[in-house]
Amino acid sequence: MTVGVLAYQNIGDVPVRAFWWEFSFPLVGVIVAASIVTLVIQRLVGLVVRWRRRRRRHDFEREVLKRRRKG
Repeated sequence: MTVGVLAYQNIGDVPVRAFWWEFSFPLVGVIVAASIVTLVIQRLVGLVVRWRRRRRRHDFEREVLKRRRKG
């Protein structure tokens, strides 16, 4: 039971409104949590991709250096 629900019930408003009030808060919480999680995942994926690219480039440079030494 949230404060909003109690306030609506004390006024004597329609129970449907109190019911909606009860469900709107968890919904907002879920949406906010989901958006935060997606942001964090995007950041992590970006870091991993950047790190992989950097490593691949490094390996490529090493290969080039090996070939130059042989040649």
